[in-house]
Amino acid sequence: MKAALTHIRLLPAVIVVGTGLLGLKSEGLVHAAWAQEQAAPASDAAVLAQDTAPLAKDVTEDDGVSSSAAEVDVLTSLSKRRAALDARESDIAMRADLLAAVENRVDGKIATLKQLQDQITTLLGQRDAEQEKQMASLVKTYSAMKPKDAARIFNTLADDVVVPVAHAMKSDVLAAILVT
Repeated sequence: MKAALTHIRLLPAVIVVGTGLLGLKSEGLVHAAWAQEQAAPASDAAVLAQDTAPLAKDVTEDDGVSSSAAEVDVLTSLSKRRAALDARESDIAMRADLLAAVENRVDGKIATLKQLQDQITTLLGQRDAEQEKQMASLVKTYSAMKPKDAARIFNTLADDVVVPVAHAMKSDVLAAILVT
């Protein structure tokens, strides 16, 4: 007998016993769930019928018909839940309206910004055209001047004006000005 007990290990024995107990417990839970499922459809149908049926009278009035406290509690909790759901629905509707208004406002601002961008682009194009026209006028004026007079004026102008004008001038006219 001692030889048989020395070969049995404690951990595997505990696992086998635990598995057996778990199986028995799960069988009991499955049986209880099945029994509850069989009883639930009838009670659910009754609750739904009460919930959707219009109330002809105030359930809190005591008119001689004995209502159980549980029924009153259920009806009270259902009415509170309905009120909470109605409040939540109105809050969601208000937020949706607010979101739509904000979205329309943002779309309007985006359209305004695009119009402003187009105007700025047009104005920048006009400014660039005016600068090119002014530069061409300066080039024509300095090219027509005597090289000595143009050189004297070039010495007093800023580099950001002289360099574009010199770049646009013909090389033979510019050479005469630079030599002087």
